[in-house]
Amino acid sequence: MKQILHIYEGIGHMISEEKDLNNKNILLEQLMQYTQNDWQKILEDANRDPSTLQDIEIIRTIGFIIKANERVAFALGHSYVHHLAKIFQELMQIYKLYSENISLAIASGPGSYNNIILKATKTIRREILNLIATFIKQSENPEMIVKDFLPVLSDLITDYNSNVPNARDPEVLSLFSSLIEKMEDKMNEYVPDILNCLFESTLTMIKDDYTSFMDFRKNFFGLIKNIVNFSLEGLFKANEESFKICIDSIIWAVKHYQIQLAEIGLETMNELLSKVVLNEEIANVFFQNFYMSIMQDTFFVLTDSLHKSGFYKQALIIMKLIAIVENNMFSSILSDKYTSNKVFVLEYLSDTLIKLFTNCNKVQIQTFVLNMFNN
Repeated sequence: MKQILHIYEGIGHMISEEKDLNNKNILLEQLMQYTQNDWQKILEDANRDPSTLQDIEIIRTIGFIIKANERVAFALGHSYVHHLAKIFQELMQIYKLYSENISLAIASGPGSYNNIILKATKTIRREILNLIATFIKQSENPEMIVKDFLPVLSDLITDYNSNVPNARDPEVLSLFSSLIEKMEDKMNEYVPDILNCLFESTLTMIKDDYTSFMDFRKNFFGLIKNIVNFSLEGLFKANEESFKICIDSIIWAVKHYQIQLAEIGLETMNELLSKVVLNEEIANVFFQNFYMSIMQDTFFVLTDSLHKSGFYKQALIIMKLIAIVENNMFSSILSDKYTSNKVFVLEYLSDTLIKLFTNCNKVQIQTFVLNMFNN
């Protein structure tokens, strides 16, 4: 099968060199005619007898068809839309059908389903997501994606949210992460819904420890990173609760022991701080609510021997937080007991370091903290 998929990809690259769009579309349809014929036959048989879609050989054929399409989409780029438009609705129907079956089977418990069929349909579902993600990454027309594909893709959020946890696919998170990276500010109006639905259901799966559902964690924190990098305005449009959950999730990522996840959290927080200070109104509200929690939790991992690998980026966050109060980048007051935010943070850092490093005296630590500000 791999050799055949390589052939599809290779021919796709050759077709991509065709300059005339009509000729390119004709060549694309000629390339896909055999898989398309098989696809249409499977759908026709399924219309007569839906149980055919549970046949393992049919499932494997569907899998090959989708993989062949994904390789052609990768090779051909945006021009693949000519063929995708013909099968997109049917792909989503197959996705929904298999997803519902997977959720029902898992909810019913072991012994109530054929494990081979379950794994095969999970693979089909993931391959459909991979195909769509590949096309989105290659697309050259974000407006067309938003207009023609996004309304249907939004149904994936509903499906993900309604599935039992073990029936969900982390590639849904990855797909919307790719959408945000590609569409950038065109996704702003959709970010609040993504936060409300995908975040809540995912957090119920991963909030109790640092190790379960690792694929979901990676894609979840990657999604947050892309929201901050490419659609921050959409994040600011979210309601207060959703916004807080997002910021708390970034801080939580920083605390993870798995280096890759902690790195995602640190990079996201650094980017967030750099962007928030550009808008004084947003900065006032943001730092009033989150400045100290970011400082406290970053200092926690900075002085924790389990997070040594992230020292540079942890220190970068502390440096930015110090520069923010040193240069009065927001006007809201962190504590009424102090004459300025700078004095308050100086006092906090000194007290924290005195407790952490008992082998140093108070004067040494206060001098060190003052130098952090003065430099």
